[in-house]
Amino acid sequence: MNYLKQNRKKKAYSLIEIVFSLAIMAFATTVMFNFIIVGLKVNLASLGRSFVREELSNIGQFMARDLRSADYINSCTGTTCSYIIDGLQINWYINNNVLVKERDGSTEYKSSPSIKVDYLDFSSGYTNGNGNSNSLNVVITISASHNQNLVRQTSVSLRNYQL
Repeated sequence: MNYLKQNRKKKAYSLIEIVFSLAIMAFATTVMFNFIIVGLKVNLASLGRSFVREELSNIGQFMARDLRSADYINSCTGTTCSYIIDGLQINWYINNNVLVKERDGSTEYKSSPSIKVDYLDFSSGYTNGNGNSNSLNVVITISASHNQNLVRQTSVSLRNYQL
């Protein structure tokens, strides 16, 4: 008999308390997952921008290295650049939003298809002021996008090369 009285004195949760607790937990879980989803979207956008920045930086370095190594620059204006290195014809240009480097007519390099190269410009920068064309500065401007437009500008000094 004493045992039955002890069992009756124990308190339990009512159905309303359990439903209310479950509703609070569901709301908290939903808010937490929304924060995770927003964080993932921001992280992916940041990763995309970082990828495009790195790709543009690498392309600018490739072009600058090639231009500095050039024996003779045929034409480096507008959207194409043509020059000679060790007797081989090198061309940089845009084809269907992909940046292409050709060596003697065969494709040597293509930019990643996951970025869209929107703009490429080779323009003459400053000279030494006395009209000597052997000291020209070429400014390379590349604009590309993945989720957002990014622009990379590289200045290449061509001190000892004929144009």
